[in-house]
Amino acid sequence: MNFSLKPFVLFVLSLLAVWAGFVVIVIIFKNKIKNRKDSRNDNYDDFESRYKNLDETIERKKQESKEE
Repeated sequence: MNFSLKPFVLFVLSLLAVWAGFVVIVIIFKNKIKNRKDSRNDNYDDFESRYKNLDETIERKKQESKEE
């Protein structure tokens, strides 16, 4: 039986290369999603502080109108 290991080795190496590429793609997308969530949280904090400032301004205007 004249069996060569070369095709089998090439097949295994190609499977490893495909798997490694898939892992790299998954890691890149996880980082992109994480960065997107982080930036969303930053925007939320800024949004919350804006509304807090708005509430303070409304209260101040109410006090000023009561004093007049």
